[in-house]
Amino acid sequence: FVQRVHDVLSLIQYAQSRERGNVHLVGLGKVAGPVVAATRSQAGKTIADTVVDMQGFRFKRMEKHDDPMFVPGAVKYLDVDGILSLCAPAKLHVFSAEMSAVAARVYRAAGSSSSLTFVRELTSADHPPIAEIIRGE
Repeated sequence: FVQRVHDVLSLIQYAQSRERGNVHLVGLGKVAGPVVAATRSQAGKTIADTVVDMQGFRFKRMEKHDDPMFVPGAVKYLDVDGILSLCAPAKLHVFSAEMSAVAARVYRAAGSSSSLTFVRELTSADHPPIAEIIRGE
């Protein structure tokens, strides 16, 4: 998991060396979603916008310590909610059936409540497509 986050951070650095425009992260799925969220938490101001759909992934549901997604201490430090909280105050759009109350409180405390949005489902008709979210439309 940590190596994957490092790989995405390396890709961001490469993209920025090639282009001077904004870099946006989109992570969809039980692997890419958590990896992108963790990357966002470490990327600082290098990322303009992030869209994440973890499809219900939780570290606490892991059954083996040798799972490639295993992170020691992840459950102890608030699981996925902790990772989302570390993204504050950056712009973050999370597609999830459940809202992270912890992340919402952290974003509110950071004075950036408007930077965190939760949308129920990625396939829902009541929200714009990902490209429109990133463009801020």
